[in-house]
Amino acid sequence: MHDIRRAPVKQFETPTTLQRVLLRRTLYSRRFGTALAPHPLHGLSRSVRPNPLALTGGKTAELETLELLRRSLPADYTVFHNVHWSRDYRNVPVFGEADFIIVNRSGQALVIEQKAGFLTETSEGLTKRYKGQDKNVVQQIHRTLDGIRDKFRFQNSDLAIPLDYLLYCPDHRLKDINAAGLDVSRVVDASRAAKLPEVVASLLKPGQPSAFGDRVRRFFEQSFKLTLDVHAYTAASERALARYSGGLADMVSCLEMSPLRLRLRGTPGCGKTAVAARFFDDAVAAGKRPLLVCFSRPLAERLKGKLGPGGRVTTWHGLVADFLRARGQVINFSKLKTEPLFWQQLQDRILEENIAGEWLFDTLIVDEGQDFEAPWFDTLRLFAKEQADILWLEDPDQNLRSSEPVLLQEGFIGYRTRVNYRSPVNIARFLQKPFRSSSRSPATFLGLGSASRPTPTLRSSRHLSPTSSRN
Repeated sequence: MHDIRRAPVKQFETPTTLQRVLLRRTLYSRRFGTALAPHPLHGLSRSVRPNPLALTGGKTAELETLELLRRSLPADYTVFHNVHWSRDYRNVPVFGEADFIIVNRSGQALVIEQKAGFLTETSEGLTKRYKGQDKNVVQQIHRTLDGIRDKFRFQNSDLAIPLDYLLYCPDHRLKDINAAGLDVSRVVDASRAAKLPEVVASLLKPGQPSAFGDRVRRFFEQSFKLTLDVHAYTAASERALARYSGGLADMVSCLEMSPLRLRLRGTPGCGKTAVAARFFDDAVAAGKRPLLVCFSRPLAERLKGKLGPGGRVTTWHGLVADFLRARGQVINFSKLKTEPLFWQQLQDRILEENIAGEWLFDTLIVDEGQDFEAPWFDTLRLFAKEQADILWLEDPDQNLRSSEPVLLQEGFIGYRTRVNYRSPVNIARFLQKPFRSSSRSPATFLGLGSASRPTPTLRSSRHLSPTSSRN
């Protein structure tokens, strides 16, 4: 049989216990499935699970119509009940509701406006009273048709949706019709109420399966797809890293050692760079001039953007070149590819200079220490005052240059952490087996594209405006 997909119903007064029992006996006596609206339900053995709150008022008649369509229409049709729509008109949202929308396999749709209960004949046509206000039935039908057409065209690159309509009045008989916007063939009154499915099938042929039909059904399902934003995810990960790794920075700041001599070894993502940045800011706040030196230029540039003035952030090679240029020496970088000892020669030239004034720092911070060579530290030590605090951060597992570990001077204490706060849980677990990684991740967030949390397709039961429903 057909699918019945049900949009959210309005909230009515709470049904009585008797009404709940009647609902269970009449609609739950057969196994219609367990899916909840507005998700699609397929096949004869499935139907929508109606909202118990819809038992009161005129909604009971609509549920009877829903059951009639479910029993009688073949599987070529998809029935949507209580469909809310909205569109933007001059920056003001306009809302409406269709009682039923039936879609065939080709994507053609039939809008059924059901009018149960009391109707009034006035000089302006057939009307129904809603909350103390009379509404013209014909105008209401065409307002719904126009709203759906405009919304579909707006969201689907000006594609037109084939729409037809039907006025269903199971409590009235049609005596006369004199309305330009209503045709007698599109009215089913009490005399033909039992033949409603036949009329629907005559106006809306089954059609052939098509991509357009799938598009139309998704449109009435009120669905939209969200894609994770990489920049937002990265920013959230960085905030989580700062929050999780804050304890490591607190530990360093609480050490009672003067001058500080600390060698911190940590796994990737433990917060070493965050510790370096915190130590730099604390030194500036204490009136000191810190020097932060790392190996890679991208890291140095990123730290420059995060740290305030008052110190110097650079790479090892940048420090050598800047200092020699400040002393008036010319550096011929064209020899970089031909002279294997190019940087060694520049380092020797530093030893010939007197390092003083603005080139002497109160605090020395080295990040990515695993990539440094042993002689570099001896040269760096010349840029630090005698009683300068020294913080050395490294990860031996990331020694991509196969450099020999730098033997620091006596007086250094060591600290090692294997907690990875940066990597998502699924990545950290993956690395533990093939790479025999000893790091562990207490982070609770998953990675982008994780199989354990696919990108969700959300089906909204709320009104979708043209601006909010775009991806």
